[in-house]
Amino acid sequence: MAIMFHNVKSGERRLCKTEPMIAAHLNLSDRNPNAHQGQDMGWRISPQTKVRLENIISDSSAMQRVAVDFGIPTDDIRDTDVLNWISRQQDRTGVQETFSKKDFEREYENDMRRLRDEQAGRDVQIAREARSKGETVPQRILNEEKNAPAPTLPVDEPVTIDKMKRPQLDSYAVTVGIEKPESFSSIPKLIEAIKAKESEEV
Repeated sequence: MAIMFHNVKSGERRLCKTEPMIAAHLNLSDRNPNAHQGQDMGWRISPQTKVRLENIISDSSAMQRVAVDFGIPTDDIRDTDVLNWISRQQDRTGVQETFSKKDFEREYENDMRRLRDEQAGRDVQIAREARSKGETVPQRILNEEKNAPAPTLPVDEPVTIDKMKRPQLDSYAVTVGIEKPESFSSIPKLIEAIKAKESEEV
């Protein structure tokens, strides 16, 4: 078994081949519950492994498989257990993660963003195909759809009278009490009259 860790502070990489080593490095990473208390020493799992870890954690059926393999309740499964399970799966299949030389945080975050975007694209396709066939959409994808932020609608900038066209300006003039805006020969004079009316209302 082997899980690659790299340190975003020092650039060092370590290939952890035992469960104690995996647990030790994970406890010195941002996944430690006490990371914000100074226990994050900069160790990070590879982007590929992190995406796989998060996918398993959010998938109840996958977590059940981990629980069965380790003989523990799903509620007791920790990140370390999932990482060890991933490592064992790699041993069984003979497929190991590819190790990149990108050792700095900016590259790491870029990799994570790219991999998540790719996964999101695959999830959209999976959900679309499942719904078209009347099949059940995986719970992990349903959870992500539920938690996705609502799209932000564009906010129209308010139009001031200085930017209004003549028809719009005439209509607005009536609302402030100018009965015959068309009698004003020029837009500047009409705007001046509108502002005078608005000042009367203040």
